[in-house]
Amino acid sequence: MQALPIRSEANAVPKFHHSYTLSNLDQLSRLAKRLASQLRVGDTLLLDGDLGAGKTTFIKALCQALGSPDEVTSPTYTIAQLYTSPLGPLVHIDAYRLNNPGEVWDLGYDEQMESGLTFIEWGHRVGEVFPDALQLRLDITGENERSLEFVANSREWHSRLAAMAEMAAP
Repeated sequence: MQALPIRSEANAVPKFHHSYTLSNLDQLSRLAKRLASQLRVGDTLLLDGDLGAGKTTFIKALCQALGSPDEVTSPTYTIAQLYTSPLGPLVHIDAYRLNNPGEVWDLGYDEQMESGLTFIEWGHRVGEVFPDALQLRLDITGENERSLEFVANSREWHSRLAAMAEMAAP
């Protein structure tokens, strides 16, 4: 199990929120590509949203943008999937069936998580063990429309998301 950093309220970073409205899969793919350009080895993304909101679809687009040749599927039954990419391993976890946040370390992907990227669906269930993770919330806002909100808790994510927001709209 990994040690967690200790934060004091005096050093707390204000949360950075940025939302996008997506009307089709092409916009979702373009946004995933923009996010992929800002990702670094060791990053963790926590995704939340109702069933069918597009969490796995967004991760598929993200893996494709990262150059993964692998077929990305939902890890609902396997709990975790491992994909390859030029940046390093991509760990895709579905935390819905985990009983407590610490169980994420019991999956045995610690090394891959440190040397690659980690995407966790139902991320709120394990968020306390990833205090610096980027949080993403997908909501269904219409028949073919989604809202995607990014929430950053660290200064590093603030600057990366600001750079992403300056790119052309999805």
